[in-house]
This record gives sequence, structure tokens and C-alpha cells, in this order.
Amino acid sequence: MKNIGFIVFAFFLTSSLFLLTVPVLADDTCQTNQYGVQTCPPVSQLTVAKQVFDPARQMFVDNLGPGDHLFNIGDTVTFRLMVTNSGGTDLNNIQVTDTLPPLLTASPEVLSFTIPELSAGSSQERSLITTVVSDNRFPVGQIAICQLNNIVATASGLTNSASSQICFGQQIPAAPVLPPTGPENWWLLTGMAGILGTTGVLSLFRVRRGVKNE
Repeated sequence: MKNIGFIVFAFFLTSSLFLLTVPVLADDTCQTNQYGVQTCPPVSQLTVAKQVFDPARQMFVDNLGPGDHLFNIGDTVTFRLMVTNSGGTDLNNIQVTDTLPPLLTASPEVLSFTIPELSAGSSQERSLITTVVSDNRFPVGQIAICQLNNIVATASGLTNSASSQICFGQQIPAAPVLPPTGPENWWLLTGMAGILGTTGVLSLFRVRRGVKNE
């Protein structure tokens, strides 16, 4: 039993020494010093976000669905774009391209722009103001049609994209609220009928009186 325990102990000791002596494989960007300590440069990271302004709630939201505010011909649609350098190094010459859905239009210069420099941990926000088209591309006879507005940002081999949904169509007016009718409102209906009946009798009396005077 003592020999077996010694053999097991020696096996684990040898395995541990082997693992400690295995060299650490580093990638092309990391450096390992003579003591086996690996250091890597900060990682660059680019993120982009997009929101649309909801006129009904008076706030920016990620998306609008068929049950939310519907944009009509000639309406203004405002988007908010956010480009963030969430990495550890500065980014230069960030190319941002916005692709509008078929039912929106905007000036070409606001759909593509360059951010010369964005330091690590910082963000840049921009507004994009668009207009709903007024030609035959707008849906006719449909309650709502939804489309995506896309944005893509690229820099130093990094790419990130985001989108925001909006919907177009005719706003359906709310149905008029009629006063409730039932046994509990019999007095109201009776009073209205009495007024109408009295008015009719007086009108008839005036007509007959006029005929008699003639």
C-alpha cells in the first residue's frame, strides 16, 4: 500500500512539473518576457447604436412597431446615432454610413460622414433628420408597413452595425364615444323624447294657426 501511494504521489508531482514547464503560446500581438509573463496591447472595440424619436411619447426609443406612432406622408422622422469607442486605444477615420428605408429621404451628406478621431472610452452623438416620401411608394390602403433604418461604422478593420424600426401608414381615428343606453338611463331618454314631442306639437300648432289666419 505504501508503494502504491508513493507511485501516485510521484505521478501527480511529475504532471505538475510538466505543466509548469510548458511554454505559453502567444498570439501575434502579445509579448512574453523571460519570466513567462504575457502582456498584450489594449484591444480596440467599436460600437454603434441607433434610436428613433417617438412623437407620441416624446422620447427616443430603439424601435417603433405597428401599434405605435405611424408616420404619414411629409412627416419628419428624427434618428439619434451614437458611435462609441469602448476599447483601450484611440480610433481614427471612422467611416459611418446610414442606409435609409425606401419610404424615407434625406440629404446625401448626412447619410455618410467620417469621424476623424475618437479617443478610448469616448462617444460621439449625431442627429439624422429625414422626411417621409410623398410619391407612389407610400402604402395606400394598408394600415401599417414597417421598415428598418440601418447604420454601419468601420475603423481599423473593425465593423459594427445597428438598426431602428419605424412604421408608416394612416392613423386610424378613435371611434366616437356614445353615451351608454340602458335601463339606468331611461329618465334621460324619456326627457329627450318629451322635449322632441313638445317641439313637434308647437310647430304643428303654429302651422295650423298660420293657415287659419290666411
